[in-house]
Formats: sequence, C-alpha cells, structure tokens
Amino acid sequence: MLLGSMDWETLLNNPPLIVCAVPVTEPKPFKPPDGCEAVELRLDYLRGLEGRVDEVKGLVKVMAGQYPVIVTVRDVEEGGVFKVDNHVKLDILEYAKMQGAMVDVEARHVISGELANVAGGSIVSRHVYTKATDLEGAALRDIEYALRHGALVYKLFSAFNSDYLTLLKLLMLKDSYGLRIAVIPMDPLYRAASMILGTALMYCSVTGQTAPGQLGLDQCIRVKELRRSVLKAS
Repeated sequence: MLLGSMDWETLLNNPPLIVCAVPVTEPKPFKPPDGCEAVELRLDYLRGLEGRVDEVKGLVKVMAGQYPVIVTVRDVEEGGVFKVDNHVKLDILEYAKMQGAMVDVEARHVISGELANVAGGSIVSRHVYTKATDLEGAALRDIEYALRHGALVYKLFSAFNSDYLTLLKLLMLKDSYGLRIAVIPMDPLYRAASMILGTALMYCSVTGQTAPGQLGLDQCIRVKELRRSVLKAS
C-alpha cells in the first residue's frame, strides 16, 4: 500500500476500494492493518481540533506521504462527533489535497459554495440520518454539483433500510452519471451486496465503527474476494 505518488484513478479502478475508517482521537501517525487499500482519517473525532491544526496537518503530511489517505472532517449533522468551524475545515482539507490525500466534503457545502473549492478530485457525500421525502432527487442534484466541480466520487449513506432500493438504483445506473458512485447502506448485509455490485468505496472498521453498520476489515476483504470470484466466473 506504500505509494510514492497517489493515483486515485488507478486505486478506484478495482472497486470496491476497501477504506479503513480510523477515528483520530490523537494526531499521531500509525501503520494501518494489512488489507487496507486506503485509510480514512476521521478528524472530527479529535477533541479541540480547532486549536491543534498544526498537529493535524503534521499527521496528514506523514500519513499521506506513505499511504492512500482520505481526510474527513464530518459535520455533526451528518454523523460527525465534534463540531468544527468551516473555515478551519476548509484550511485542513485544502492542505490535505496539497499532500496528495483525497478529501470528503458534504454535498450541501458544495451546493452552497462554502466548500466547493475542495470538491475537485474529491468525494462529495451525503449522509442521511433524517428521513428524506425525495432522496433520489436530492442525490441527483448532488451528482449534478459534484460533476460541475470535478469530483471523482459521489457517496450516499442512509441510515434507513427503506432507502436501499434508491441506493441500489443509483448503483445499478452508476455508469451513466459520469463519476464513480459509492452507496453505503446501514444494514451490514446490504453493505455486502453493494460491494458485490461494485460500489466505488466501502468503509470498514478496524478500531471501532465510525458509522452504524460498518463491516469489519476481515469481512470486507472476504466480500471483495467473493466479488472477484464471481466476476472471474462470469
């Protein structure tokens, strides 16, 4: 997994990319477990992040210099832990991109323009914890803005099993949108099915879940191997 120059296009060409989601409670570099194809640094888990920006940037620089890293500062409204000012968030995400990391930015901040500057080459995402009346319509609008700003991936998570058919529809039509689609259902069985069907990303737990329903790393590896065997046999 050690890379000198990050090529996210190549990494994403073998879906699903297995992302080890790591809650960062201290800004200290670490070696990811074997089997991680990328590492997500969930920086919203760090208490007092706004006063530790230099330490966080040091962590990002070291980690992104050795591994494929996704940097996330998740909004509390979309499942984040500690609230972080958007100016601080923008500063960290811009720095992460300069270090070769991919960043994850909420679609609502891209649509508003507040964090649109970091959307290019990034993950634009929506995380649904409140039942939406028109999730498909919201997702299609997100995708429109993600494309407009040159995102690599659109990611949609829903905490509601009743949304799975909408997520599945997006995934089955993924080749028609012009960017990669990652759907993340909450139910672990639905997550496994999404992996087999070729979701662009799957987030897997290594030190405790950072979202409800996450599969463990070993489970993710086994499901991806199953996908490979199915594709090889077809």
